[in-house]
Amino acid sequence: MSPESLRREIWVVCADRDGEIPDVCFELLGKAAFLAARDDSRACAVFFGETPGAPALFASGAEKVYLLSG
Repeated sequence: MSPESLRREIWVVCADRDGEIPDVCFELLGKAAFLAARDDSRACAVFFGETPGAPALFASGAEKVYLLSG
């Protein structure tokens, strides 16, 4: 295992509502990115939905986005 794969992750769970990602998801990702920078963790988004929102989640501070659709 590489040291990169052993980094802790701070997850923010997000879901789209009526095709839009709620603003609170972006706010929480910003806070997660701030906390992650303090202890060399990684801010991650777990996204439920059909909206192609990954670029916006990355722009808000996510280093990794887990996309789940159902």
